[in-house]
Parts: sequence; C-alpha cells; structure tokens
Amino acid sequence: MTDEIQEVVEETAIPPLSPGKVLAAARIEKGLSVMDVARSLRLSARQIEAIEAEEFEKLPGMTFIRGFIRNYAKLLQLDPEPLLVGCRQTYVPAVQVQAISVPPGRVEFSSSRSQRTFSSSHEKSRLVKMLPAILVVTALLGWGMYELLQGGNNHTVVVKPAGDSSAVPLSLPPATMPEQGVSAVVASEPVAPSAPAAAPAPKETPIAQPQPSVPVPEAVAQPGNSKVRLMFSGESWVEIKDKVGRTIYKQTGYAGNEQIISGTPPFALTVGKASNIKVFYNDKPVELVPTATSGDVARLNLN
Repeated sequence: MTDEIQEVVEETAIPPLSPGKVLAAARIEKGLSVMDVARSLRLSARQIEAIEAEEFEKLPGMTFIRGFIRNYAKLLQLDPEPLLVGCRQTYVPAVQVQAISVPPGRVEFSSSRSQRTFSSSHEKSRLVKMLPAILVVTALLGWGMYELLQGGNNHTVVVKPAGDSSAVPLSLPPATMPEQGVSAVVASEPVAPSAPAAAPAPKETPIAQPQPSVPVPEAVAQPGNSKVRLMFSGESWVEIKDKVGRTIYKQTGYAGNEQIISGTPPFALTVGKASNIKVFYNDKPVELVPTATSGDVARLNLN
C-alpha cells in the first residue's frame, strides 16, 4: 500500500521552478549584463551570479535571499511570488518520509525505563524516611559543638586546699571582713564570677559619638553600551552587527512587532523594506528613507 502511494506522489509531482534560470534568461532578454543588475540593486556581481546559479549557500541567509530575488524580479518586471516558491523548494531540502516495516511476531518493549523510574522513586522514598534521623544527628552534632565552644570560653576557677586538710582563710576586703578567729572554709565548688574580690573594677570606656552617615554614591553605568529600538509597521528584515562584526540581531519582523537590541557601538545595520520600520538609536529617531536603495534596502552605521 505504501509503495502505491509513493508511485502516485511521484507521478503527480511538479518539478520546482528554477528562479536562477528564469532571472538569468529575463536579464539576457532585456540586454542587461551582470554588472548592470549589480549596480541597479546595489549588490556585488558575485551575489548576482550566485542567485542565477542558485548557489544560495554563498548568500547571507534565507531572509536576504528572498529580498534579493524579489528586488531582482521587480527590476526585470517579473512576478516575484512564483520565483520565491521555487527558491524555497530548491534551497530547502524536502523531508523524506520512509515507511518502517515491522516484522510479524511479538514485539517486546524494554522495561529499563520503568526499572529506572522504580529505582528512582525507591531511592526518594528511602531518603524521605532517613531525613528525620539525619536532622536529629545534625542537631546533636551542632549542640555538641556549641557546648564544646562554650566550655572552652568559660574557665571554672577551683581553689584547691594545701597539702594538709586544714582550712585556708581568705582575705576579704574591709567592707566584708569577718570577725577575727573566724576562718572561711573553701569548698570544692567554683567561685562565683560576681564576687567583688575576684574581678577588678572595670574601667569606664568613653562612649563614641555617632558619626554622620556618609551617602553611598550611586552606581555609574558602564560606558559603551547602547540600544537600538525597532518598531515594525509591516514586514521588514533587519541585520545588526556590533563593534567587532558579530551579528547580534538577524530577524524578520511584522506589523506591530517591537524589538530592543543592546550592544557595543558602532552598529552596522542592513534593513530590507525600510519604509515598513522605524529605528531609534538611544531613543533618538534614525532616518532610513534617504539611505534606502531602489530596492528599499537601507544600509547605515550607528556610532
């Protein structure tokens, strides 16, 4: 059945129109040379020869190729639409659909994907079950480290008795001096840190006057970054290159579209159908009509 359908398609297929041959024949008929056409379209002779030879890979891209063919056809007073259709059929390779024959018999599907899915879900389930234990262990480790650090900072002072077991009298300040004959027995408990005899009187530290707040300077914008804004009122194609010649924008826009492109100037712009677009450079309008060629293609530099 598939072979019959392919035979019918092959019999009814119409060979694509060759745009290059049609344009070359029309040019010769009108007595124009390649250089004449190149000067009229503001293109190079190599580009005209590539169009007529249908070597479209030597041209900048499909958007520019369509614009070149359309302008070339208008110059020769031809209808550009059939030529554009032929260009698409010639330049873009057709997608071939091949029939896949499946041999009779039982078809077995690999279960590796389902096994991987089950293994992944099983691992996630185990991780969820182990999460509380992991949190508890982490909390215990953190608490232990905190206690260790606190223990290292708090030094406990213990007064040990002398070689014999007799009581050791303590000399206290006059304000708290006990009566003579009464000896204070030092216990093995740590001395309270608030005892007036253990800590010297702290020195008074002058309070620093608050300094006036210094305003932080605002961030300065990096130099060399400019913006190009495109506003489309109809179909138009645009190519923009930055300071180093890198293409930062290449696209066809339609009515109502708006694009903002940032980069390092100077910019090199190539605009097709310049009458269908408005260009603003750093929010200032740019005139395209005086620079447009007879094919409505504008080329300009923005510094």
